[in-house]
Amino acid sequence: MGKGTICFCKEVKASVVRSKIRKLELDTLVDVQLATGAATGCGRCRPDVQLILDEEAARRKEKGHQLKLRFE
Repeated sequence: MGKGTICFCKEVKASVVRSKIRKLELDTLVDVQLATGAATGCGRCRPDVQLILDEEAARRKEKGHQLKLRFE
């Protein structure tokens, strides 16, 4: 997913969604909607916002796994 506009209704960029997910450790679509306003208009961007959320969850899980292995 690129860094361009992901939600045209609310003019939210994908980079903003990703940044908020990371900084605020958001876990759900509702959390992302409340923090960014994305996916609260027509809903067309909802799958893309969910995809970013899923990518970040996988990244967080992998990062946690790497940290665990490093300290074992």
